[in-house]
Amino acid sequence: MKENASSEYLAADLWTSISEESNNLSVDLRPALTLVLDATDTPGLALAQGAKSFRDHYLTRAKLVGFSAIWVVGKGDLTALLSS
Repeated sequence: MKENASSEYLAADLWTSISEESNNLSVDLRPALTLVLDATDTPGLALAQGAKSFRDHYLTRAKLVGFSAIWVVGKGDLTALLSS
């Protein structure tokens, strides 16, 4: 249960970051941009679970924000596509 709660918390945190970044950019510019979120301080397992939870709960909203794609990038090769 604790793992699920932490992945949902990370998913909500990712959504907050996306919302804040989108507020800083014109709607007209977003389709030409890929948003990349820095998650280098997030443990790998949490990043993978958080990305899955994000897609489960926020994918539709993320697509409506209008970026070409949204990636979260952790240490090494830990990356996850959140939306495209």
